[in-house]
Amino acid sequence: MQRIRMVLFGVLLVASASTGAATNANCCYPGSKIYYDETGAQVGYQMIGCGDDALHGEATGNFKWVPGCVA
Repeated sequence: MQRIRMVLFGVLLVASASTGAATNANCCYPGSKIYYDETGAQVGYQMIGCGDDALHGEATGNFKWVPGCVA
């Protein structure tokens, strides 16, 4: 009985994850990337899952991820 429950739980978990990802990738947890230059000055930001996924400013390899929307 326990094995059957675990198999059913796994099937439901995979089914819900695949349908959720197909409908909207930015649906659940918003966050923001804040980009910095070599001196540590902020040069850009991007809000993901906040309704505006566009990059504002310049993207660099030096960034910090913060939960939520920055603007």
